[in-house]
Amino acid sequence: MTSKTSRPTGERKRKPRKVTRVVLSKKIPEAILGHVSTLYALDVVEGNIPACKLRIATCQRQLNDLVYGPKRGLYFSVPRADHAMEFFPKYLRHSKGEFGNQPFELSDWQKFTTSVLFGWLYADTLLRRFIYAYFEVPRKNGKSTYLSGLGLYMFVGDGEPGAEVYSAATKADQAKIIFTEAQNMVRKSPALRKRVQSMARHLEHGRSSSIFRYISADAKTQDGLNSHCNLVDEVHAHKDGQLIEVLETGMGARRQPLHIEITTAGNNPYSICRQHHDYTVKVMTGVLDDDSWFGFICSIDKGDDPFVELSWRKANPNWGVSVRTDTFEKIVSKAKASPAATAVFKRLRLNVWGQTEEIWLDINQWNDCEIVYDRESLRGRRCYLGLDMSSVSDITAPVLVFPSETRGEPVKLLPFFFVPSSTIDKRAEDRAVPYGEWEQMGLIRRTEGSATDYDAIELMILGDPDQGIEGLRDEFEIVEVAYDRMFAGQIIQHLESAGLLCVSIGQGMYSMAAPCRELERLVINRGIAHDGNPVMTWMVSNTSAKVDEHDNKKPIKPDSRKDMRKIDGVVAMLMAIGRMISAEPDEDVSVESIFGGVA
Repeated sequence: MTSKTSRPTGERKRKPRKVTRVVLSKKIPEAILGHVSTLYALDVVEGNIPACKLRIATCQRQLNDLVYGPKRGLYFSVPRADHAMEFFPKYLRHSKGEFGNQPFELSDWQKFTTSVLFGWLYADTLLRRFIYAYFEVPRKNGKSTYLSGLGLYMFVGDGEPGAEVYSAATKADQAKIIFTEAQNMVRKSPALRKRVQSMARHLEHGRSSSIFRYISADAKTQDGLNSHCNLVDEVHAHKDGQLIEVLETGMGARRQPLHIEITTAGNNPYSICRQHHDYTVKVMTGVLDDDSWFGFICSIDKGDDPFVELSWRKANPNWGVSVRTDTFEKIVSKAKASPAATAVFKRLRLNVWGQTEEIWLDINQWNDCEIVYDRESLRGRRCYLGLDMSSVSDITAPVLVFPSETRGEPVKLLPFFFVPSSTIDKRAEDRAVPYGEWEQMGLIRRTEGSATDYDAIELMILGDPDQGIEGLRDEFEIVEVAYDRMFAGQIIQHLESAGLLCVSIGQGMYSMAAPCRELERLVINRGIAHDGNPVMTWMVSNTSAKVDEHDNKKPIKPDSRKDMRKIDGVVAMLMAIGRMISAEPDEDVSVESIFGGVA
Protein backbone atom coordinates (compact mmCIF):
# COMPACT_ATOMS: atom_id res chain seq x y z
CA MET A 1 0.00 0.00 0.00
CA THR A 2 1.33 3.41 -0.94
CA SER A 3 1.89 5.90 1.83
CA LYS A 4 -0.13 9.10 1.86
CA THR A 5 2.91 10.92 3.13
CA SER A 6 4.82 10.33 -0.08
CA ARG A 7 2.34 9.30 -2.76
CA PRO A 8 1.32 11.76 -5.46
CA THR A 9 -1.98 13.53 -5.00
CA GLY A 10 -5.12 12.22 -6.62
CA GLU A 11 -6.27 12.94 -10.14
CA ARG A 12 -7.69 16.37 -10.77
CA LYS A 13 -11.32 16.33 -11.81
CA ARG A 14 -14.24 18.59 -12.48
CA LYS A 15 -16.36 19.44 -9.48
CA PRO A 16 -19.46 17.22 -9.48
CA ARG A 17 -22.93 18.64 -9.85
CA LYS A 18 -24.65 19.13 -6.54
CA VAL A 19 -27.30 16.54 -5.81
CA THR A 20 -30.44 17.89 -4.11
CA ARG A 21 -33.23 16.29 -2.10
CA VAL A 22 -35.44 16.23 -5.19
CA VAL A 23 -32.82 14.41 -7.24
CA LEU A 24 -32.22 11.91 -4.42
CA SER A 25 -35.89 11.07 -4.16
CA LYS A 26 -35.86 10.02 -7.81
CA LYS A 27 -32.50 8.23 -7.89
CA ILE A 28 -32.00 6.22 -4.71
CA PRO A 29 -34.05 3.60 -2.80
CA GLU A 30 -36.32 4.69 0.04
CA ALA A 31 -34.20 2.80 2.57
CA ILE A 32 -31.19 4.95 1.73
CA LEU A 33 -33.19 8.16 1.36
CA GLY A 34 -34.57 7.77 4.88
CA HIS A 35 -31.30 6.59 6.42
CA VAL A 36 -29.82 8.65 9.25
CA SER A 37 -26.68 9.43 7.21
CA THR A 38 -28.69 10.80 4.28
CA LEU A 39 -30.96 12.86 6.52
CA TYR A 40 -27.97 14.34 8.36
CA ALA A 41 -26.23 15.21 5.09
CA LEU A 42 -29.38 16.90 3.79
CA ASP A 43 -29.85 18.88 7.01
CA VAL A 44 -26.27 20.15 6.82
CA VAL A 45 -26.39 21.00 3.10
CA GLU A 46 -29.79 22.68 3.40
CA GLY A 47 -28.68 24.76 6.39
CA ASN A 48 -30.85 23.14 9.04
CA ILE A 49 -27.68 22.28 10.96
CA PRO A 50 -25.16 25.16 11.19
CA ALA A 51 -21.92 24.05 9.58
CA CYS A 52 -18.81 25.43 7.91
CA LYS A 53 -18.20 25.08 4.19
CA LEU A 54 -15.92 22.08 4.69
CA ARG A 55 -18.51 20.08 6.65
CA ILE A 56 -21.07 21.03 4.02
CA ALA A 57 -18.69 19.80 1.31
CA THR A 58 -18.34 16.41 3.03
CA CYS A 59 -22.10 16.03 3.27
CA GLN A 60 -22.57 17.14 -0.33
CA ARG A 61 -20.02 14.57 -1.41
CA GLN A 62 -22.06 11.87 0.33
CA LEU A 63 -25.23 12.94 -1.48
CA ASN A 64 -23.41 13.09 -4.81
CA ASP A 65 -21.92 9.64 -4.28
CA LEU A 66 -25.34 8.14 -3.57
CA VAL A 67 -26.34 9.14 -7.10
CA TYR A 68 -23.10 8.95 -9.07
CA GLY A 69 -21.15 6.39 -7.00
CA PRO A 70 -22.67 3.29 -8.62
CA LYS A 71 -21.22 4.37 -11.96
CA ARG A 72 -17.78 4.09 -10.32
CA GLY A 73 -18.53 0.64 -8.89
CA LEU A 74 -19.51 1.86 -5.43
CA TYR A 75 -22.38 0.53 -3.37
CA PHE A 76 -23.87 1.94 -0.15
CA SER A 77 -24.95 -0.87 2.18
CA VAL A 78 -27.47 0.17 4.82
CA PRO A 79 -27.02 -3.12 6.75
CA ARG A 80 -23.24 -2.64 6.94
CA ALA A 81 -23.68 0.97 8.06
CA ASP A 82 -26.26 -0.01 10.69
CA HIS A 83 -24.14 -2.90 11.95
CA ALA A 84 -21.30 -0.52 12.81
CA MET A 85 -23.62 2.09 14.36
CA GLU A 86 -25.53 -0.44 16.47
CA PHE A 87 -22.30 -1.83 17.93
CA PHE A 88 -21.85 1.34 20.04
CA PRO A 89 -25.05 1.36 22.14
CA LYS A 90 -25.35 -2.43 22.13
CA TYR A 91 -21.88 -3.27 23.45
CA LEU A 92 -20.26 -0.06 24.72
CA ARG A 93 -20.81 2.12 27.76
CA HIS A 94 -19.22 5.42 28.67
CA SER A 95 -16.69 5.06 31.45
CA LYS A 96 -16.70 8.51 33.04
CA GLY A 97 -18.20 11.98 33.24
CA GLU A 98 -21.79 13.00 32.71
CA PHE A 99 -22.55 9.93 30.59
CA GLY A 100 -20.66 7.45 32.78
CA ASN A 101 -22.12 3.90 32.75
CA GLN A 102 -24.69 4.89 30.10
CA PRO A 103 -24.85 3.14 26.71
CA PHE A 104 -22.71 4.82 24.05
CA GLU A 105 -25.38 6.55 21.98
CA LEU A 106 -23.72 8.11 18.96
CA SER A 107 -24.47 11.77 18.33
CA ASP A 108 -25.78 12.78 14.90
CA TRP A 109 -22.40 13.58 13.40
CA GLN A 110 -20.94 10.33 14.70
CA LYS A 111 -23.82 8.35 13.20
CA PHE A 112 -23.16 10.08 9.88
CA THR A 113 -19.42 9.46 9.83
CA THR A 114 -19.74 5.87 11.08
CA SER A 115 -22.34 5.11 8.42
CA VAL A 116 -20.26 6.63 5.66
CA LEU A 117 -17.05 4.89 6.73
CA PHE A 118 -18.56 1.42 7.02
CA GLY A 119 -21.52 1.64 4.65
CA TRP A 120 -19.64 2.27 1.42
CA LEU A 121 -18.41 -0.86 -0.36
CA TYR A 122 -17.05 -1.82 -3.74
CA ALA A 123 -19.91 -3.55 -5.53
CA ASP A 124 -17.78 -6.28 -7.11
CA THR A 125 -15.93 -7.39 -3.94
CA LEU A 126 -18.18 -6.04 -1.14
CA LEU A 127 -15.02 -4.82 0.57
CA ARG A 128 -14.95 -1.43 2.22
CA ARG A 129 -14.33 1.58 0.05
CA PHE A 130 -12.61 3.84 2.57
CA ILE A 131 -9.09 3.07 3.73
CA TYR A 132 -8.19 6.49 5.12
CA ALA A 133 -10.25 8.77 7.36
CA TYR A 134 -9.21 12.21 8.55
CA PHE A 135 -11.22 13.87 11.34
CA GLU A 136 -10.53 17.43 12.46
CA VAL A 137 -12.82 18.86 15.12
CA PRO A 138 -12.35 21.13 18.16
CA ARG A 139 -11.70 19.90 21.66
CA LYS A 140 -14.45 18.43 23.83
CA ASN A 141 -16.39 17.01 20.89
CA GLY A 142 -15.82 13.41 21.97
CA LYS A 143 -12.93 12.69 19.58
CA SER A 144 -10.93 10.28 21.72
CA THR A 145 -13.98 8.43 23.07
CA TYR A 146 -15.37 8.02 19.56
CA LEU A 147 -12.01 6.80 18.29
CA SER A 148 -11.87 4.22 21.09
CA GLY A 149 -15.26 2.89 20.04
CA LEU A 150 -14.24 2.69 16.38
CA GLY A 151 -11.12 0.80 17.41
CA LEU A 152 -13.14 -1.71 19.41
CA TYR A 153 -15.48 -2.30 16.48
CA MET A 154 -12.51 -2.99 14.21
CA PHE A 155 -11.08 -5.20 16.97
CA VAL A 156 -14.05 -7.51 17.59
CA GLY A 157 -16.92 -6.45 15.33
CA ASP A 158 -15.48 -6.30 11.82
CA GLY A 159 -15.04 -10.02 11.26
CA GLU A 160 -11.31 -9.79 10.55
CA PRO A 161 -9.32 -12.86 11.70
CA GLY A 162 -6.23 -11.90 13.66
CA ALA A 163 -7.06 -8.19 13.56
CA GLU A 164 -4.36 -5.89 14.89
CA VAL A 165 -5.59 -2.50 16.10
CA TYR A 166 -3.09 0.17 17.13
CA SER A 167 -3.67 3.38 19.03
CA ALA A 168 -0.76 5.64 18.10
CA ALA A 169 0.46 9.09 19.05
CA THR A 170 3.72 10.98 19.41
CA LYS A 171 3.98 10.07 23.08
CA ALA A 172 2.94 6.93 24.91
CA ASP A 173 0.75 8.88 27.35
CA GLN A 174 -1.28 10.33 24.47
CA ALA A 175 -1.58 6.99 22.68
CA LYS A 176 -2.66 5.40 25.94
CA ILE A 177 -5.66 7.74 26.27
CA ILE A 178 -7.57 5.98 23.48
CA PHE A 179 -6.42 2.55 24.61
CA THR A 180 -7.36 3.17 28.25
CA GLU A 181 -10.82 4.38 27.25
CA ALA A 182 -11.26 1.25 25.12
CA GLN A 183 -10.06 -0.85 28.05
CA ASN A 184 -12.60 0.81 30.36
CA MET A 185 -15.39 0.24 27.87
CA VAL A 186 -14.53 -3.44 27.73
CA ARG A 187 -14.66 -3.69 31.53
CA LYS A 188 -18.09 -2.04 31.62
CA SER A 189 -19.54 -4.19 28.85
CA PRO A 190 -20.99 -7.54 30.06
CA ALA A 191 -20.67 -8.99 26.56
CA LEU A 192 -17.12 -7.82 25.86
CA ARG A 193 -15.51 -8.54 29.20
CA LYS A 194 -16.45 -12.21 28.78
CA ARG A 195 -14.70 -12.40 25.44
CA VAL A 196 -11.82 -9.92 25.71
CA GLN A 197 -8.83 -10.34 27.99
CA SER A 198 -7.46 -7.04 29.28
CA MET A 199 -3.71 -6.70 29.82
CA ALA A 200 -1.63 -3.72 30.95
CA ARG A 201 -0.56 -2.75 27.41
CA HIS A 202 -3.00 -4.60 25.16
CA LEU A 203 -6.36 -6.31 24.74
CA GLU A 204 -6.79 -9.83 23.38
CA HIS A 205 -9.79 -11.43 21.69
CA GLY A 206 -9.07 -15.14 21.80
CA ARG A 207 -11.80 -16.30 19.46
CA SER A 208 -10.47 -14.25 16.51
CA SER A 209 -6.83 -14.06 17.70
CA SER A 210 -7.07 -10.26 17.55
CA ILE A 211 -5.15 -7.67 19.58
CA PHE A 212 -5.61 -3.99 20.44
CA ARG A 213 -2.54 -2.15 21.74
CA TYR A 214 -1.02 1.31 21.93
CA ILE A 215 2.30 2.46 20.48
CA SER A 216 4.16 5.76 20.38
CA ALA A 217 6.38 7.56 17.89
CA ASP A 218 9.49 5.38 18.27
CA ALA A 219 8.90 4.22 14.69
CA LYS A 220 12.15 2.27 14.44
CA THR A 221 10.77 -0.34 16.83
CA GLN A 222 7.48 -0.72 14.96
CA ASP A 223 8.61 -2.64 11.88
CA GLY A 224 6.60 -5.78 11.11
CA LEU A 225 3.15 -4.42 11.96
CA ASN A 226 0.21 -6.12 10.26
CA SER A 227 -2.42 -3.61 11.22
CA HIS A 228 -6.10 -3.92 10.39
CA CYS A 229 -6.84 -0.53 11.96
CA ASN A 230 -4.70 2.43 12.98
CA LEU A 231 -6.02 5.09 15.35
CA VAL A 232 -3.78 8.17 15.27
CA ASP A 233 -4.65 10.81 17.85
CA GLU A 234 -3.72 14.53 17.80
CA VAL A 235 -1.91 14.38 14.46
CA HIS A 236 -0.98 18.06 14.71
CA ALA A 237 1.57 17.12 17.40
CA HIS A 238 3.54 14.85 15.01
CA LYS A 239 6.86 16.44 14.03
CA ASP A 240 7.03 14.40 10.82
CA GLY A 241 5.22 11.60 9.02
CA GLN A 242 7.50 8.76 10.07
CA LEU A 243 5.15 6.98 12.49
CA ILE A 244 2.16 7.45 10.19
CA GLU A 245 4.06 6.01 7.25
CA VAL A 246 5.08 2.96 9.28
CA LEU A 247 1.46 2.42 10.29
CA GLU A 248 0.21 2.80 6.72
CA THR A 249 2.83 0.42 5.38
CA GLY A 250 1.73 -2.15 7.95
CA MET A 251 -1.75 -2.33 6.37
CA GLY A 252 -0.50 -3.83 3.11
CA ALA A 253 -1.55 -7.43 3.81
CA ARG A 254 -5.11 -6.66 4.90
CA ARG A 255 -8.23 -6.94 2.71
CA GLN A 256 -10.03 -3.85 4.02
CA PRO A 257 -7.87 -1.96 6.52
CA LEU A 258 -8.78 1.40 7.99
CA HIS A 259 -6.36 4.17 8.96
CA ILE A 260 -8.07 6.84 11.07
CA GLU A 261 -6.50 10.15 12.05
CA ILE A 262 -8.24 12.51 14.44
CA THR A 263 -6.96 15.86 15.59
CA THR A 264 -7.54 19.48 16.44
CA ALA A 265 -6.10 22.16 14.14
CA GLY A 266 -2.41 22.88 14.55
CA ASN A 267 0.05 25.72 13.96
CA ASN A 268 2.66 24.30 11.62
CA PRO A 269 1.75 24.91 7.95
CA TYR A 270 4.27 22.28 6.80
CA SER A 271 3.44 19.48 9.23
CA ILE A 272 2.17 16.07 8.18
CA CYS A 273 -1.14 17.10 9.76
CA ARG A 274 -1.40 20.15 7.53
CA GLN A 275 -0.55 18.04 4.48
CA HIS A 276 -3.40 15.68 5.29
CA HIS A 277 -5.71 18.59 6.10
CA ASP A 278 -5.02 20.17 2.70
CA TYR A 279 -5.43 16.84 0.91
CA THR A 280 -8.73 16.26 2.69
CA VAL A 281 -10.03 19.67 1.66
CA LYS A 282 -9.18 18.98 -1.98
CA VAL A 283 -10.87 15.57 -1.94
CA MET A 284 -13.98 16.72 -0.07
CA THR A 285 -14.47 19.74 -2.34
CA GLY A 286 -14.03 17.69 -5.50
CA VAL A 287 -10.73 19.18 -6.63
CA LEU A 288 -9.06 15.76 -6.37
CA ASP A 289 -10.58 12.33 -6.84
CA ASP A 290 -9.75 9.71 -4.20
CA ASP A 291 -12.48 7.20 -3.40
CA SER A 292 -10.39 5.69 -0.61
CA TRP A 293 -10.15 8.90 1.44
CA PHE A 294 -12.83 10.25 3.80
CA GLY A 295 -12.64 13.53 5.65
CA PHE A 296 -14.71 15.38 8.22
CA ILE A 297 -13.54 18.89 9.17
CA CYS A 298 -15.50 21.26 11.41
CA SER A 299 -14.45 24.89 11.82
CA ILE A 300 -15.72 28.38 11.13
CA ASP A 301 -15.55 30.12 7.79
CA LYS A 302 -13.38 33.09 6.85
CA GLY A 303 -14.98 36.29 8.09
CA ASP A 304 -17.09 34.61 10.79
CA ASP A 305 -17.23 36.35 14.15
CA PRO A 306 -15.57 33.92 16.60
CA PHE A 307 -17.55 35.36 19.53
CA VAL A 308 -21.11 34.60 18.44
CA GLU A 309 -23.08 31.42 19.04
CA LEU A 310 -23.67 30.67 15.36
CA SER A 311 -19.90 30.31 14.87
CA TRP A 312 -19.62 28.07 17.93
CA ARG A 313 -22.35 25.80 16.58
CA LYS A 314 -20.77 25.66 13.13
CA ALA A 315 -17.42 24.55 14.53
CA ASN A 316 -18.60 22.13 17.22
CA PRO A 317 -20.56 19.15 15.85
CA ASN A 318 -21.31 17.94 19.39
CA TRP A 319 -22.95 21.24 20.31
CA GLY A 320 -25.61 20.63 22.96
CA VAL A 321 -24.24 17.17 23.77
CA SER A 322 -20.70 17.35 25.17
CA VAL A 323 -20.27 21.04 24.31
CA ARG A 324 -22.56 23.14 26.49
CA THR A 325 -23.69 26.72 25.89
CA ASP A 326 -23.15 27.92 29.45
CA THR A 327 -19.67 26.41 29.70
CA PHE A 328 -18.71 27.76 26.30
CA GLU A 329 -19.72 31.31 27.19
CA LYS A 330 -17.32 31.25 30.14
CA ILE A 331 -14.53 30.05 27.86
CA VAL A 332 -15.32 32.87 25.41
CA SER A 333 -15.13 35.50 28.16
CA LYS A 334 -11.59 34.40 29.01
CA ALA A 335 -10.65 34.24 25.31
CA LYS A 336 -11.46 37.92 24.85
CA ALA A 337 -8.85 38.93 27.42
CA SER A 338 -5.93 39.14 24.97
CA PRO A 339 -4.97 38.43 21.34
CA ALA A 340 -2.97 35.41 22.51
CA ALA A 341 -5.96 33.99 24.39
CA THR A 342 -8.16 34.61 21.35
CA ALA A 343 -5.72 32.72 19.11
CA VAL A 344 -5.70 29.72 21.45
CA PHE A 345 -9.49 29.78 21.69
CA LYS A 346 -9.90 29.86 17.91
CA ARG A 347 -7.52 26.94 17.40
CA LEU A 348 -8.70 24.66 20.20
CA ARG A 349 -12.39 25.53 20.39
CA LEU A 350 -13.18 26.59 16.80
CA ASN A 351 -10.60 24.46 15.01
CA VAL A 352 -8.98 27.37 13.17
CA TRP A 353 -5.44 26.73 12.01
CA GLY A 354 -3.06 29.20 13.58
CA GLN A 355 0.62 29.94 13.51
CA THR A 356 3.29 29.42 16.12
CA GLU A 357 3.12 32.24 18.66
CA GLU A 358 6.77 32.99 18.06
CA ILE A 359 6.28 33.71 14.34
CA TRP A 360 6.85 37.32 13.41
CA LEU A 361 4.62 38.04 10.40
CA ASP A 362 0.97 37.03 10.25
CA ILE A 363 1.04 34.14 7.78
CA ASN A 364 -2.55 34.82 6.70
CA GLN A 365 -1.65 38.41 5.82
CA TRP A 366 1.37 37.13 3.92
CA ASN A 367 -0.82 34.72 1.98
CA ASP A 368 -3.18 37.58 1.16
CA CYS A 369 -0.29 39.25 -0.69
CA GLU A 370 -0.17 36.46 -3.25
CA ILE A 371 -0.97 37.52 -6.81
CA VAL A 372 -0.28 36.07 -10.23
CA TYR A 373 2.37 37.85 -12.26
CA ASP A 374 4.60 36.78 -15.10
CA ARG A 375 8.37 36.88 -14.71
CA GLU A 376 8.61 38.13 -18.28
CA SER A 377 6.62 41.23 -17.28
CA LEU A 378 9.50 42.19 -14.97
CA ARG A 379 12.15 42.05 -17.68
CA GLY A 380 14.26 45.18 -17.82
CA ARG A 381 12.95 46.58 -14.55
CA ARG A 382 15.05 48.02 -11.74
CA CYS A 383 15.57 45.68 -8.80
CA TYR A 384 17.69 45.04 -5.73
CA LEU A 385 19.29 41.66 -5.16
CA GLY A 386 19.50 40.32 -1.61
CA LEU A 387 22.03 37.52 -1.38
CA ASP A 388 21.96 35.41 1.79
CA MET A 389 25.03 33.23 1.44
CA SER A 390 24.74 29.96 3.27
CA SER A 391 27.18 28.00 5.35
CA VAL A 392 28.67 24.79 3.98
CA SER A 393 25.53 22.69 3.42
CA ASP A 394 22.71 25.16 3.89
CA ILE A 395 20.29 27.00 1.58
CA THR A 396 21.56 29.97 -0.40
CA ALA A 397 18.80 32.43 -1.28
CA PRO A 398 19.16 35.15 -3.93
CA VAL A 399 15.97 37.25 -3.79
CA LEU A 400 15.13 40.06 -6.21
CA VAL A 401 12.97 42.94 -4.95
CA PHE A 402 11.34 45.19 -7.58
CA PRO A 403 10.29 48.69 -6.42
CA SER A 404 6.91 50.09 -7.41
CA GLU A 405 6.98 52.00 -10.69
CA THR A 406 3.55 53.58 -10.31
CA ARG A 407 1.47 54.70 -7.35
CA GLY A 408 -0.51 51.80 -5.94
CA GLU A 409 1.63 49.12 -7.56
CA PRO A 410 3.00 46.62 -5.02
CA VAL A 411 6.66 45.82 -4.53
CA LYS A 412 7.30 42.48 -6.21
CA LEU A 413 9.52 39.54 -5.28
CA LEU A 414 11.40 36.96 -7.29
CA PRO A 415 13.16 34.43 -5.02
CA PHE A 416 15.61 31.63 -5.93
CA PHE A 417 16.90 28.82 -3.72
CA PHE A 418 20.04 26.69 -4.10
CA VAL A 419 20.55 23.55 -2.02
CA PRO A 420 23.45 21.04 -2.10
CA SER A 421 22.56 17.59 -3.39
CA SER A 422 23.37 15.81 -0.14
CA THR A 423 21.09 18.12 1.85
CA ILE A 424 18.13 17.47 -0.47
CA ASP A 425 18.66 13.71 -0.23
CA LYS A 426 18.92 13.85 3.56
CA ARG A 427 15.70 15.84 3.88
CA ALA A 428 13.98 13.39 1.51
CA GLU A 429 14.88 10.59 3.93
CA ASP A 430 13.66 12.28 7.11
CA ARG A 431 10.60 13.82 5.34
CA ALA A 432 10.62 16.79 7.71
CA VAL A 433 10.58 19.31 4.84
CA PRO A 434 9.47 18.47 1.25
CA TYR A 435 12.72 19.40 -0.47
CA GLY A 436 12.27 16.64 -3.03
CA GLU A 437 8.82 17.87 -4.05
CA TRP A 438 10.07 21.45 -4.25
CA GLU A 439 12.92 20.35 -6.48
CA GLN A 440 10.49 18.55 -8.80
CA MET A 441 8.41 21.72 -8.97
CA GLY A 442 11.50 23.73 -9.93
CA LEU A 443 11.37 25.81 -6.76
CA ILE A 444 14.81 24.84 -5.47
CA ARG A 445 17.93 24.17 -7.52
CA ARG A 446 20.15 21.25 -6.73
CA THR A 447 23.90 21.81 -6.77
CA GLU A 448 26.30 18.89 -6.89
CA GLY A 449 28.13 17.66 -3.81
CA SER A 450 27.69 18.21 -0.11
CA ALA A 451 28.68 21.88 0.01
CA THR A 452 27.21 25.03 -1.47
CA ASP A 453 28.27 25.53 -5.09
CA TYR A 454 28.86 29.27 -5.40
CA ASP A 455 29.83 28.89 -9.06
CA ALA A 456 26.26 27.85 -9.92
CA ILE A 457 24.89 30.92 -8.13
CA GLU A 458 27.39 33.20 -9.83
CA LEU A 459 26.46 31.72 -13.21
CA MET A 460 22.77 32.43 -12.60
CA ILE A 461 23.50 36.06 -11.72
CA LEU A 462 26.14 36.89 -14.32
CA GLY A 463 25.37 34.37 -17.03
CA ASP A 464 27.98 33.25 -19.58
CA PRO A 465 27.96 34.98 -22.97
CA ASP A 466 30.40 32.42 -24.40
CA GLN A 467 27.91 29.62 -23.67
CA GLY A 468 24.86 31.71 -24.55
CA ILE A 469 23.61 31.68 -20.95
CA GLU A 470 21.64 34.75 -19.91
CA GLY A 471 22.10 35.90 -16.32
CA LEU A 472 19.82 37.84 -14.01
CA ARG A 473 21.82 41.00 -14.73
CA ASP A 474 20.95 40.61 -18.44
CA GLU A 475 17.29 40.05 -17.69
CA PHE A 476 16.87 42.81 -15.11
CA GLU A 477 18.53 46.08 -14.09
CA ILE A 478 20.19 45.11 -10.82
CA VAL A 479 20.80 48.39 -9.00
CA GLU A 480 22.64 46.90 -6.02
CA VAL A 481 23.55 43.55 -4.53
CA ALA A 482 23.06 43.40 -0.73
CA TYR A 483 24.95 40.65 1.05
CA ASP A 484 25.90 39.41 4.50
CA ARG A 485 29.61 40.05 4.97
CA MET A 486 30.00 37.03 7.25
CA PHE A 487 29.66 34.48 4.45
CA ALA A 488 30.84 36.61 1.55
CA GLY A 489 33.70 35.13 -0.44
CA GLN A 490 35.08 35.27 -3.91
CA ILE A 491 31.61 35.44 -5.41
CA ILE A 492 31.28 39.06 -4.25
CA GLN A 493 34.65 39.92 -5.77
CA HIS A 494 33.53 38.37 -9.05
CA LEU A 495 30.23 40.25 -8.99
CA GLU A 496 32.04 43.53 -8.37
CA SER A 497 34.56 42.75 -11.11
CA ALA A 498 31.61 42.23 -13.45
CA GLY A 499 30.38 45.74 -12.68
CA LEU A 500 27.70 45.12 -10.06
CA LEU A 501 27.54 47.41 -7.04
CA CYS A 502 27.71 45.22 -3.91
CA VAL A 503 26.85 46.55 -0.45
CA SER A 504 27.50 44.60 2.75
CA ILE A 505 24.64 44.53 5.26
CA GLY A 506 25.08 43.72 8.92
CA GLN A 507 22.63 41.32 10.52
CA GLY A 508 22.24 43.20 13.80
CA MET A 509 19.41 45.36 15.10
CA TYR A 510 20.85 48.56 13.66
CA SER A 511 20.90 47.29 10.07
CA MET A 512 17.72 45.20 10.14
CA ALA A 513 15.29 47.43 12.06
CA ALA A 514 14.37 49.66 9.12
CA PRO A 515 13.73 46.89 6.56
CA CYS A 516 11.76 44.92 9.18
CA ARG A 517 9.48 47.89 9.77
CA GLU A 518 9.05 48.40 6.05
CA LEU A 519 8.24 44.75 5.40
CA GLU A 520 5.64 44.80 8.19
CA ARG A 521 4.04 47.87 6.62
CA LEU A 522 4.05 46.35 3.14
CA VAL A 523 2.51 43.06 4.28
CA ILE A 524 -0.22 44.70 6.38
CA ASN A 525 -1.16 47.08 3.56
CA ARG A 526 -0.74 44.48 0.80
CA GLY A 527 1.99 46.67 -0.60
CA ILE A 528 4.14 43.68 -1.47
CA ALA A 529 3.34 40.92 -3.96
CA HIS A 530 4.63 37.37 -4.17
CA ASP A 531 3.59 34.46 -6.36
CA GLY A 532 2.84 32.02 -3.52
CA ASN A 533 6.21 30.29 -3.69
CA PRO A 534 5.83 27.64 -0.93
CA VAL A 535 9.54 27.69 -0.06
CA MET A 536 9.37 31.41 0.66
CA THR A 537 6.13 31.01 2.61
CA TRP A 538 7.73 28.21 4.65
CA MET A 539 10.61 30.52 5.53
CA VAL A 540 8.21 33.30 6.52
CA SER A 541 6.47 30.80 8.80
CA ASN A 542 9.85 29.97 10.35
CA THR A 543 10.87 33.55 11.10
CA SER A 544 10.61 35.09 14.52
CA ALA A 545 11.87 38.53 15.53
CA LYS A 546 14.07 39.76 18.32
CA VAL A 547 12.71 43.05 19.66
CA ASP A 548 14.53 45.71 21.68
CA GLU A 549 13.13 48.35 24.02
CA HIS A 550 12.44 50.73 21.08
CA ASP A 551 10.42 48.07 19.20
CA ASN A 552 13.23 47.63 16.69
CA LYS A 553 13.41 44.12 15.24
CA LYS A 554 15.74 41.72 13.54
CA PRO A 555 14.85 38.29 12.11
CA ILE A 556 15.82 35.17 14.02
CA LYS A 557 14.80 31.51 14.14
CA PRO A 558 12.29 30.72 16.90
CA ASP A 559 14.67 28.07 18.18
CA SER A 560 18.25 28.07 16.89
CA ARG A 561 18.58 24.36 17.73
CA LYS A 562 15.98 23.47 15.10
CA ASP A 563 18.18 23.54 12.03
CA MET A 564 15.22 22.47 9.87
CA ARG A 565 13.67 25.92 10.20
CA LYS A 566 15.35 27.99 7.51
CA ILE A 567 14.83 31.74 7.13
CA ASP A 568 17.40 32.51 4.41
CA GLY A 569 14.86 33.83 1.92
CA VAL A 570 13.41 36.24 4.45
CA VAL A 571 16.87 37.57 5.36
CA ALA A 572 17.74 38.06 1.69
CA MET A 573 14.43 39.83 1.09
CA LEU A 574 15.02 42.15 4.05
CA MET A 575 18.51 43.06 2.90
CA ALA A 576 17.17 43.96 -0.56
CA ILE A 577 14.31 45.95 0.96
CA GLY A 578 16.80 47.79 3.14
CA ARG A 579 18.78 48.93 0.10
CA MET A 580 15.56 49.78 -1.76
CA ILE A 581 14.22 52.10 0.95
CA SER A 582 17.63 53.75 1.28
CA ALA A 583 17.87 54.52 -2.43
CA GLU A 584 14.18 54.90 -3.29
CA PRO A 585 12.18 55.93 -0.19
CA ASP A 586 8.41 55.75 -0.55
CA GLU A 587 7.08 59.30 -0.68
CA ASP A 588 4.02 58.23 1.33
CA VAL A 589 6.12 57.06 4.28
CA SER A 590 8.00 59.33 6.66
CA VAL A 591 11.55 58.57 7.67
CA GLU A 592 10.43 58.39 11.29
CA SER A 593 7.80 55.73 10.54
CA ILE A 594 10.44 53.58 8.89
CA PHE A 595 13.38 53.95 11.23
CA GLY A 596 11.47 54.35 14.50
CA GLY A 597 13.79 54.28 17.47
CA VAL A 598 16.97 53.37 15.62
CA ALA A 599 19.69 55.76 16.69
